[in-house]
Amino acid sequence: MLTKYSNKIEPSQASLSSVMYAPGKVLAIRKYRKAVIVDLNDPVKPAVFAAGYLAKDRQFGTATVLANGQVWVNGGSSTGNDLVGAALDTELWDPDTNTWKTVASAATARLYHSASLLLLDGTVITGGGGAQGPLTQLNGEIYYPPYLFKTDGSGEFALRPDIIDAPTTLVNWDQQFSVEASESIARVTLVRAGAVTHAFNQETRFFDLPVSETANIVTVQSPASPNLAPPGFYLLFVWNASGVPSIARIIQLG
Repeated sequence: MLTKYSNKIEPSQASLSSVMYAPGKVLAIRKYRKAVIVDLNDPVKPAVFAAGYLAKDRQFGTATVLANGQVWVNGGSSTGNDLVGAALDTELWDPDTNTWKTVASAATARLYHSASLLLLDGTVITGGGGAQGPLTQLNGEIYYPPYLFKTDGSGEFALRPDIIDAPTTLVNWDQQFSVEASESIARVTLVRAGAVTHAFNQETRFFDLPVSETANIVTVQSPASPNLAPPGFYLLFVWNASGVPSIARIIQLG
């Protein structure tokens, strides 16, 4: 969809992706490659902060929260549902540094009706895109984030910790529970299972669950309320000291 503004044809905001990357905080991709953070945690007056500029305009691209809380943006085009301005390279935003960098390139364009979704192994599946438009994609690709690889530049996969024990049945809000892994746990993250369409993942939520000590068995606490973490299914990742995640365990919250 295009809207006319100041004698220019500009992208509709509805074709630009946004995603909740932390409790009450949304990363929103806007016109002219601009990104902003919308902080909803103040009940009286939400705040908006600058989040830098992407390398490409990405109408109909998709923002995906990764297992570590970073946001990966793929697909889209500067010319709408059109191959002329299609972006094959992808971009990664780090909320700790508020910076963007260009990462892996896709083999084909992902445009209108495409989708990207975080999987249990920490990768992201991308698929579809184009219909109605320049092409109909009946295929998919997998993105492997940097946290899955050794840091020596070899391109080899890093050894991953395994979750030995974690709850799989109902976990209530503001409840402590224990997690056991095959090696010392340095970090525990929780990502709500996604549901994505039309450049927007309605379901994703991300939580860093504080870990008081590094050990094979740790106690963590679930999010405080359904206002922050709606009831449903979540992906639980444990991380080793090298910053490598396990394959997620699905837990039900609420």
